[in-house]
Amino acid sequence: MKRNVLTSSLAILALTSVTLFSSCLKNDDNFEPEPKAGLFVLHAAPGIGGMDILLNNEDLTNGNALGYSYHGTISVDPNDYNIAFVKPVGKDTVASAGDSLRDGHNYSAILYDTGSAAKVMLFEDQFDQGQSGGSSFLRFLQLSPNDEAVSIHIDQDEFTSNRHFADNVADGSKAKFNPISAGQYNITALNATGDTLGSIDGAKLATRGYYTLYLGGYKEATVDSLKVDLNLVRSY
Repeated sequence: MKRNVLTSSLAILALTSVTLFSSCLKNDDNFEPEPKAGLFVLHAAPGIGGMDILLNNEDLTNGNALGYSYHGTISVDPNDYNIAFVKPVGKDTVASAGDSLRDGHNYSAILYDTGSAAKVMLFEDQFDQGQSGGSSFLRFLQLSPNDEAVSIHIDQDEFTSNRHFADNVADGSKAKFNPISAGQYNITALNATGDTLGSIDGAKLATRGYYTLYLGGYKEATVDSLKVDLNLVRSY
């Protein structure tokens, strides 16, 4: 299933005068690492519905439920944190995770669906050391709960292969941001037999932009909004 590139930040997607993620939300296009801890948050579970996000019980979304593929980045003081995705009505916790966020480090908190339960992966971001001034940076996460091995092709080149569901949880290096020349690309996700699982045409990767590419959705879904699709969001 083909999707458009999602480039807007949560603040833009709000479409109201209320600022999501409170006043500390950074526009994705202007984010620069600060001497604090950076936290990228992504809702990557299409079957879960809209969520409020609590960080140590503080509502980051100001009551505006966060839907599938919405994302944002904030800077926080180094501390121990618990991040919870909760239902807007009743405030029942759907999934949560906690960790210590350290000064000068960046982290990702991603809501995903195993097919039987929602979970949050909270991990420290890794960055390839071979960065150059003309590069963008890209990582791929396989977040569609199925047993298929997935490969990603950018134009005619293979970017990554043999990727399995949530494999970055056991191997953090699979979520590393890797350099790629800034530019415009056609990106395709293929299964082991070469069938297309999702594609993005004309994906624009900006210089010094950090992007998360992920496969989401459910293999057996019949509703379009729940089918397997390929998404691209800017993390930093």
